[in-house]
Amino acid sequence: MRLKIWGKGLLKIIWVIFVILLVGLSFPQIYGMKCYSVMSGSMSPDLPVGSAIYVKEKEPEKVEKGEIITFTTEQGRTMITHRVAENNKEKHFFVTKGDSNQYQDTKPVKWENLQGTVVFCIPFAGYVLNFTGSRTGKIAAVFFLFAIFCNLRDRRGSVNTFSVFEDRNKHFTHGISAACKLCFLPCLQRIKDCQIFGLVKL
Repeated sequence: MRLKIWGKGLLKIIWVIFVILLVGLSFPQIYGMKCYSVMSGSMSPDLPVGSAIYVKEKEPEKVEKGEIITFTTEQGRTMITHRVAENNKEKHFFVTKGDSNQYQDTKPVKWENLQGTVVFCIPFAGYVLNFTGSRTGKIAAVFFLFAIFCNLRDRRGSVNTFSVFEDRNKHFTHGISAACKLCFLPCLQRIKDCQIFGLVKL
């Protein structure tokens, strides 16, 4: 009985987390925004390490001094997010600088490399973004979705899911425990060590 109550309580928590992540990471994209994670501290404290930033496209000529932009390098392989120190509208390039950097960036940013301006930032969400994109995160997501599916079946009056899995050497409970270990422990470790592999280099 305790196992069943504990399992249902955990599933409710998982469901809430799943909905929050789904809304937080997907809803802004409906409005044309792209989500990236911050992997260094050159824009702290405004954009701390581990944050998720939401970037919206903007015409280069409308970008003002002081706005934070995301752009690609000349090779197009790396995303960088820095603040605009100057927008040269005659030669069509930006001069940028990280807030915590002492000097401006050595290379100007061409208008065609602009990805957009930063609209808002969610602290720590970048860790989740990176984790869910990793192999371990995808495995954990499969466990969670399976657990939610089983819980929905149970609520509809189907076979008692937890009883079935208890009779099968408690595989379901072990699966939930494994999913928690796969998901939360690595994520907490990354927050502790500040070692993440994001999409945006600041």
